[in-house]
Parts: sequence; structure tokens; C-alpha cells
Amino acid sequence: MAKICGAFASPEHINDSPATAPSKRIQTICKSYDKVVHGTLIALDIGLESIRQHCPLFDAWIKRLEGLNAAPNP
Repeated sequence: MAKICGAFASPEHINDSPATAPSKRIQTICKSYDKVVHGTLIALDIGLESIRQHCPLFDAWIKRLEGLNAAPNP
């Protein structure tokens, strides 16, 4: 998995087609990988701050959502 990760600029760049999506790549390494179950556990283990640090597009989206809370109501 480190080899796959090292071949891309960020985790966001790994998702380049439905056939090679991150979950598909993981399933080639670990046949019992379940995206919903294991993906959730991995995200919880990694933590939101680490994900935001490594995924600038995701971080920008979260910041945008956070900004909606600060926007005045019309």
C-alpha cells in the first residue's frame, strides 16, 4: 500500500478511474477488504485532521462547509 501511495502526489490523486479506485486497489492486496466497514474504521483510526492534512481538496470542502455556519442568515 505504501508503494501505491508513493506513486501519487496525494491520496486524492489515487482515485483516477472506477477500475483503479482506492478500494479496488486495496481489494487486490486484501481480498476480504470491505470498503464500508474497513474504510470507516481506517478513517476513525487515521483521524479527520490527518485526512485534511493529506487531502487538500477535501480540506477545502470541509472549510467551505464550516464557513456556512459562520455566514449570516438573510
